[in-house]
Amino acid sequence: MTGWQGSGYNGPNPGGGAGRSSDEEETAIHQTTPPAAPGWPPQTPPPLSQPPAGQAQTPAWGQPAAPQTGGWGQAPSAPTGAPQGWGTPPAAPGAGQGWPGAPAGGYGAQPFVTPPKKNKVPLIIAAIVVVLVVLGGGIYYVYDSFGSGDNGGSSSASEVVKGYLEALSNGNADMALSFSNDQPASKEFLSSDVLKKQTAEWPISDIRILNEDKTMESIGRADVHVAAKFGDKNSDATIHVKKEGGKWQLAHAAVKVDLSSLSSSNNAADKTMTVFGKEIGEESAIYVFPGFLELGSTSPYVTVTNSKPLLLDAIEGYSASAYLQPKFALNDSGTKTIAKLLDAAYGSCSSSRSLVPPAPCPVKISDRELVDGTVTWSQPDMSAVKIGDLDEYRMEVRISGEVHYEVSGQGRRGGTTRGTVTSYVTGTTADVSGEQVKIKFN
Repeated sequence: MTGWQGSGYNGPNPGGGAGRSSDEEETAIHQTTPPAAPGWPPQTPPPLSQPPAGQAQTPAWGQPAAPQTGGWGQAPSAPTGAPQGWGTPPAAPGAGQGWPGAPAGGYGAQPFVTPPKKNKVPLIIAAIVVVLVVLGGGIYYVYDSFGSGDNGGSSSASEVVKGYLEALSNGNADMALSFSNDQPASKEFLSSDVLKKQTAEWPISDIRILNEDKTMESIGRADVHVAAKFGDKNSDATIHVKKEGGKWQLAHAAVKVDLSSLSSSNNAADKTMTVFGKEIGEESAIYVFPGFLELGSTSPYVTVTNSKPLLLDAIEGYSASAYLQPKFALNDSGTKTIAKLLDAAYGSCSSSRSLVPPAPCPVKISDRELVDGTVTWSQPDMSAVKIGDLDEYRMEVRISGEVHYEVSGQGRRGGTTRGTVTSYVTGTTADVSGEQVKIKFN
């Protein structure tokens, strides 16, 4: 029986069959038969049974192997006439050829079989999964630490308080409001335009976190002691911060100013009050940021200030509510306007020759020793006149003092009579509730 060697060629074999599979490429199979014994007559073996499909047919005894028609996955047989090998005895007649890769005989050296290559795809997939998990954890940590782009991802209560005050300092109203989930009922005075007016008057600076009390952090509560300057005013307070949805938030980002006591008051000045130029006489509450509060009046002659400014202490509680304590006063414009009207009224007397000059002169001479129509009035001396404080309930200013004139005229008994006329200013008021000041003489 001739010997043959499995081909490493993966193309079609001489018999027309398909090439060997990849797992069989490197496997070399050697089959050899010894030469016939000398003097042994040729014998014809009985007919062989047909081997199964795809199995090589065993050649007859002492005959060379015919070229094989390769089955699916089999190696082509060696061409006839190949040198005979030595080693294993011939197989018994009629024995079928084994599957490719199995030795033909039970003796001789066994062929070396290369183990199949390991599939590395599962290992690669596992490595990718590990990397993605690690990267995903890192991305989540960064996201959780710095938030989603707004204020909301602050990782500590102190960062929330500091971020809120920095937003106020920068005039960013929307950012400041985003530090709390509790949104105000009205944002009329919570715009960036209004906030910039506040910081223009009282810039917010020197923001410092003094302490953070984490005693109640396990239940989502923390207290942050913070200090800052509003203009030249120092302010510090302990701000309550709460944790909601995994994020630290201020209880409130705006101050609710309760106006109910003002709207029900009999104080006439309260009805004229404005905030940042807008009337609030009919409002029950307004919402503002801490800091400068521009209070005014519909009267151009009155100045309004809050006796207690709304600073950090206005937002330190969980309610963040406050009351206005307005103080109304006559401003410089009011004082000058009243003085001008008084000068005009008392000065008008000087242009008259009568004992009882016409309005607006508030003075008259009751001395009957002078002939009416012959009187000469000097300019009034008003150095003793005093303009008083504003009466908030009446929106009036009291005026008091004395006005002096030097007068002369023809006496009833002849000659010229001279003297001093003193007008006592009592009960005189100036109404400053409207656009025009009105003087009321007693």
